[in-house]
Amino acid sequence: MQTFLDRLDSEARDLLMAVARPIAHAKGERLIRYGDPSRGAYLLKDGSCEATVLMPGGEKLTVARLDAGGVFGEMALVERGTCTATVTATTRLNGWFIERDDFRSLVAQRAPAALRLQHALTLALSDKLRQLNARVLEVVKRKAKGKVVELPAPRAPKGKVIDLMEALQQSLARKRPAASARRTRVAVRRRA
Repeated sequence: MQTFLDRLDSEARDLLMAVARPIAHAKGERLIRYGDPSRGAYLLKDGSCEATVLMPGGEKLTVARLDAGGVFGEMALVERGTCTATVTATTRLNGWFIERDDFRSLVAQRAPAALRLQHALTLALSDKLRQLNARVLEVVKRKAKGKVVELPAPRAPKGKVIDLMEALQQSLARKRPAASARRTRVAVRRRA
C-alpha cells in the first residue's frame, strides 16, 4: 500500500510543504490525545508512532502503526472535531504538522495540484477506514468466541462523519453480547 507521501507528485508535495511546519518528537512522547480538539494532520518524515484507543473495561487497542510517509489526524483537515485516538511516538520521529485552515486555503484554490492533494487525502482516509473496519471485526470476533454479537447501525447528526470505533465502544458499553449455547461460530449482524 502506498503512503500518503508516495501518492503525491512533486507539484502537490511542494504545495503541501509550503504550509507544513516541521516537528520533532522523542520516543514515548504523546503527539495527540483522544478527546482533545483536533487542529490538523501530522505527516511523518522518519520514525514511527502508534494510535491507540481504550476499549470498555480499560483494554488498550492499537488501531494503527505508522512509519515514514504516513499521515494521521487527517480528519481534522476535513472537519472540526476531536481526536479519535491517542498517538504516541514509538521511536524518535521527525515530520510536519499541517494546520486545518492552511490546508483548506490550499484546496480552496482549486488548482490541479491542490485537487490531487485532496484526492490523496481521500485515498488515505479510505485506506484507514478499511483497515479499521477489519481490525474492529477481528476484535469483535476474538471477544465474542461463539456468541452472537449485534452491532447497531451507527447514528450521527446529518453531515457528521461517523467514527466507527467510537460507535463500537458505545455499543459495547451499553450492551454485553448475548451467549448462545447452540452456536459455535461468531455471527456478526447489523441491526437496522
